[in-house]
Amino acid sequence: KSHPRPLLICFAPRFDDGTRPWGSTQDSTLTAYRQTWQYLVQYFQQQQIRAVTWVWCPAKPTTITYFNPGVEYMDWIGLDVINDPARSDTHQSRSFGTLYQPLHYAIRMHPIYNVRQKPVLITNLGTTAQTEEQKWVSDALSVIHERYDEVKGAVFGNK
Repeated sequence: KSHPRPLLICFAPRFDDGTRPWGSTQDSTLTAYRQTWQYLVQYFQQQQIRAVTWVWCPAKPTTITYFNPGVEYMDWIGLDVINDPARSDTHQSRSFGTLYQPLHYAIRMHPIYNVRQKPVLITNLGTTAQTEEQKWVSDALSVIHERYDEVKGAVFGNK
């Protein structure tokens, strides 16, 4: 309550990623997560904690559509965009646009207009391909600037 600066909070980022210890892909668990998120936001509001910005961080486009907590419970949508050739089907490097487009589409086509208006924070931007890291990030920033005006900020990967 007495913290003098704004604080961005994301509870259990990528909660819909089954590879995370806290993640799940089961509808019942995703529904429980949505309810827990709503409870946390309401609790902070009841405690009159105002210096908090809520960054809701799903991993999958379908979660954006079906399991978001509601516009009144999120200030930003946080998304990881990591190029990891080892995790792609083809083991090839993929561009920011290729990785981000399904998430962008889920936001822009959301049936609730106010969800489409939420700013996006890329909460983890980077590539695991060491040989092309600087170029990949530079290209990503150019594409964000040219095509994705909803992206208002980015946090760079582990470095």
